[in-house]
Amino acid sequence: MTGQWSAFSTGSQGFDSEIWAMPNRCLQASPARLLGADLPARDKRCFDAVKKEIESDPRLTLEAKRRRVLRTTNRRRCRNYISYLGTTISVIFSIGAIIGARSRCMRAVASRTAEIGTLRALGFPRMAILVGSFVEALTLGLLGASSGLSAASLCSALSISTTNSRRSRSSRSRSG
Repeated sequence: MTGQWSAFSTGSQGFDSEIWAMPNRCLQASPARLLGADLPARDKRCFDAVKKEIESDPRLTLEAKRRRVLRTTNRRRCRNYISYLGTTISVIFSIGAIIGARSRCMRAVASRTAEIGTLRALGFPRMAILVGSFVEALTLGLLGASSGLSAASLCSALSISTTNSRRSRSSRSRSG
């Protein structure tokens, strides 16, 4: 039995395929554990009986769920994973941006020592030079932020999905 799986297709998609084998032989041949099985019911009312049968068998570590509940749970898990991943990546990039901005500001001040010395020689007080540099940095920051927000608002018109909506629609029409 090892390495041989006989399967036949009842439809045109991989989701419609079935595998026929003895359960004990499958467990011997594959080290993977059973993650899920899709059992079509003849009647919607028989789900409760099947669920009771599965959950009452101490040999099984399975949980019976309706297809709609299972898909909702899976979508929620996927959405949370992508949200956590996106947050983590954005925090990492934000820290990198802060370090880069700090480095750039230090280089800008170091390259402007002659200009600052000239302003001091002309009689400008230290506070006026500091305020002038701060206003310049604030203006450049606001211009950068507004251009970034404009680009982000243009990108908000795009819609990117992480699920196969065509498959979800077709399975919803068949499921109960």
